Amino acid sequence: MVRITERLVMDIHHLTVEQAQSAYRNGEIVLGSEDFCGVRFDNIPDYMGKEDEITEPDFTYLRRLIKDFHPAERGVISCEEMEKVEDVLLLKSRNILSLRNLRNLVVAVLDGRVKDYRANYDIDQELSEMDRISAITHVIDKHIFERGGEP
Repeated sequence: MVRITERLVMDIHHLTVEQAQSAYRNGEIVLGSEDFCGVRFDNIPDYMGKEDEITEPDFTYLRRLIKDFHPAERGVISCEEMEKVEDVLLLKSRNILSLRNLRNLVVAVLDGRVKDYRANYDIDQELSEMDRISAITHVIDKHIFERGGEP
C-alpha cells in the first residue's frame, strides 16, 4: 500500500533517493507494489551496508566518468563502455528516481559543454560531446526501463 502526503504529491517527480528514503522512514511512503505517477515505490532500495553505496553527490560520479570516457566509435557504445558507465555511476545501486535525477544532470552538464564547443565552431568536439551524452543517457535509460520505468 502507498500512503502519500500532500507534500509528497507535489514533489513526487523531484525526489532524490535520499528524500524518498527519508519519506519512507517518516512513514510518508509505505512500500508496496502500487504505482503513483509512474514510480514504483517497491523499487526504492535501502543502500545501507552495500559495497557500492552511494556516498557522494551525483556530480562527483559524473565528473569521474567524463574525465576519460569517450566512446570509441560514433553512435555506438560497446559492452565494455557500458560496464564502465554502470560501474562509475553505480547504476545498479540506484532506483528509478535516482536514475532520472542522474540522467537530468548528465544532460545539463554535458549540454553546456556542447554549447561551448558550438560557440567556438569546434564541430568535431561538439559531435564527440553529443555522442558522449547519447552513450551515457542510453545506459541510464536502459536501467530505468529494466526497473519498470519509462525513460
